[in-house]
Amino acid sequence: MSSDHQTVPDYVFSPERSSIDSTHSNVSLVLECISSKSSQGKKKESSTNAPTAADKSPSEVKESDAAMGYQRFLEDLAITHADTEITSIGKPNASSTPEEIEAYRQRVLNHRDTRRRLVFQRWPRDPESKNIIKPENSLLGKMAPNGLQLWGATLNDFYIVSRVHGLDNLHTHSTGSKLAAWMKAHGETYAADHLAMAEQEAEPELILPCDIGRLIKDSERIPFEKKTWSKANPDGKGKEVQRDDTDLPEHWPPTSPFDPIAYPSPWPIKPFSGNFPRRIPTLQQYIPQFFLPAKLVVHDPWMLLDTGRKNDTYEDTDYDWDTKEDIIHIYSLQAPQKDERGAADRTDLDNGLAKRSLDHANFLRDPHTKHRDNFPSGYFVHTEHVKEGPTKPPIYIVLPLPPNRERAPEAHLYISPAGKIGEGNHSYVYRAELEIPRNQLVSEEICDQCVFEDLEKRLVEEDGKDGEKRDPKWDELSGRYEWHVTKKRTAEETSMVDPVTGKVTRYQIAKAEFKEKLQYEGPIRAIESRVQYQDLSKAAYCVHLRSSPHSIHPLTSKVHVAAKLSMQNDRHLESEARNYHAFPRHFFQHWSGYNIVRPLHTPVPVGPVVPQFYGYYAVDQEEEKKLRGRQAEEELNEEDNGMNDAQKQDAQSDVDGDSSGRRSSACSTDGNQASVSDYLSPILLIEDCGKSIEISKLSADDRNECASLVYRFHEEGWWHGSVAQRNIVKQPGPLSAWPLERHCNARERGGLGKDWSFRLIDFGRSRKTTNGSDLCAEASEVTGWVFGYGNHLRA
Repeated sequence: MSSDHQTVPDYVFSPERSSIDSTHSNVSLVLECISSKSSQGKKKESSTNAPTAADKSPSEVKESDAAMGYQRFLEDLAITHADTEITSIGKPNASSTPEEIEAYRQRVLNHRDTRRRLVFQRWPRDPESKNIIKPENSLLGKMAPNGLQLWGATLNDFYIVSRVHGLDNLHTHSTGSKLAAWMKAHGETYAADHLAMAEQEAEPELILPCDIGRLIKDSERIPFEKKTWSKANPDGKGKEVQRDDTDLPEHWPPTSPFDPIAYPSPWPIKPFSGNFPRRIPTLQQYIPQFFLPAKLVVHDPWMLLDTGRKNDTYEDTDYDWDTKEDIIHIYSLQAPQKDERGAADRTDLDNGLAKRSLDHANFLRDPHTKHRDNFPSGYFVHTEHVKEGPTKPPIYIVLPLPPNRERAPEAHLYISPAGKIGEGNHSYVYRAELEIPRNQLVSEEICDQCVFEDLEKRLVEEDGKDGEKRDPKWDELSGRYEWHVTKKRTAEETSMVDPVTGKVTRYQIAKAEFKEKLQYEGPIRAIESRVQYQDLSKAAYCVHLRSSPHSIHPLTSKVHVAAKLSMQNDRHLESEARNYHAFPRHFFQHWSGYNIVRPLHTPVPVGPVVPQFYGYYAVDQEEEKKLRGRQAEEELNEEDNGMNDAQKQDAQSDVDGDSSGRRSSACSTDGNQASVSDYLSPILLIEDCGKSIEISKLSADDRNECASLVYRFHEEGWWHGSVAQRNIVKQPGPLSAWPLERHCNARERGGLGKDWSFRLIDFGRSRKTTNGSDLCAEASEVTGWVFGYGNHLRA
């Protein structure tokens, strides 16, 4: 990608290698606990050795001289590259106080047109080199799954490089991994420091949203006066009797997690309770289609599913759920005829299960540290004092394979005018409450105390009470503890003129690190635990978990989603659902690092492009008919037996309904019927990704990131069809952070905020295309407002 028009920095960033500045106190003794739970999104310790100062012992490690940190370095770069219209106003002079200087710096940094994501490094070329960097001889470097070639783990990993040495105006943007591959292939090792930095660059890493299971558990732990189970009839009617906190109702477990007996007091919480919504987390995890609930019970007291009604005005204004009859409808998941992403998800799931089973079996067959990279889930138990040198083999408790998660048969959706997000020409969107079985989002637990109690029993069974039956090989010094370096790198420093004071300033852009741990090598005594994972929906918790004050919880959990409803006779929602099924998986994923996406020249985060998709549901006519029949029969049984034959026939015709699939009444949970029109909208469930952007309130970096969503959409051959401000939304980020941190980030930079998460929405018109002119026309509209030579993106 050529970028001739961009000014090249007037300095060359060349890190100076200093000695390691950490101390031997970083050495830690680690007794390992290994889990088979998904490690996606977790950072791995680098094992790459530092290219210099590798022979220094811990006693020679010293603290570096005082230098500005990496964050200050990036801020000063941003000020250096800011427009003179921004930096020239109120610039400090020699008599300015430190407070005035800092106020100036913050004003420039927080200006909406100051860019903080920059390509600031130059890759020096060998003066003797005659090699020319050309598109046809380009080599691939590290890439995220979106296939965009310009990926870097940090801003330090992007470079401006001359295609031909000496022709500085003929340059291009590239990344450390691409350039390192090219330079090695062409024998150009002149920039040794940069090659070494490229070797240390981290791999792309999948970043997962904040753990929804933890958020659900936290919401359950909000203190109530008393959390108790109640005894009621299976239909939920009858007098409730308070029970002991941990004494489960009779006939446990219930046949369904939605059974009335499955809710301890104070659950169930009334939908859209005024003091409760912020305790319900927003569902933002990627969920494969084959795990989505097959049946959706929709609770619609305000009859919002009938979008033909005037649903923006209501007689009541507080939308209290108790003031309305709870009208319900039965919907079913609409599976696509072709679901390539779903097939890939299923293959990955099956392969993952097969690998875990194989690792489990291989380790039990040959328990040894040579299988360390493929250990099954379990615990190391060191049988004697851990110190360097020969030792007896430790015990490794092998936990059972975690149970497979299965599709939820049923979920409940609650919609109310209180959750209305917006409306367009084709649809209405509501922030809804989705209630699903708790074990779909919260992993089953295994009790550590039970595991170790079981270990004690196993040792007595196998070794005898006094060890008289123990195999002699477990007393041999056949293993060894050794120190292993886990991280070792030198400090990296550079110098630059401070853009405010004009003084040459040193910056430490990376701290030196030295870490090692005492690690066992050799044979292992493997003992397979007989303790199983626990799920309250299957059986009561063990005595240890039951003693916890947080062990009482419902078998369901509520999360927030966005429910999109369609106007009658409009096909946009159905088309949008098909598109969600056809989108590639990386559209839904957040990866570490940054991309440079054509035609941009600055890095942007590699976040999701579209909201998470939680299914397309339509009315299940057969289930609706059965539901109406059951409720109408209950009404008939309660009526006066003196009804004549003609009246009974009329009542039965109301029960049967219209065979065309249109309905004449909606059913409420108390058996009453509410007269409505004939239409029930299908429902598209997606992630609630926030509010539409206002370009005037976005920073320069955020404008680029919004534009990159459209460009990435185009890179996969997708034409959006309705690119506008209303169809790009933002929410506080990063999504991997806890809610409080995200809330605080939205207030940073003088109100501009930082780490926002952006998404494209509204794909009713979108289509896959090979017509380049359609994509170019749409891209040019976006490029115009990003680079300032076109009109603002329409609202």
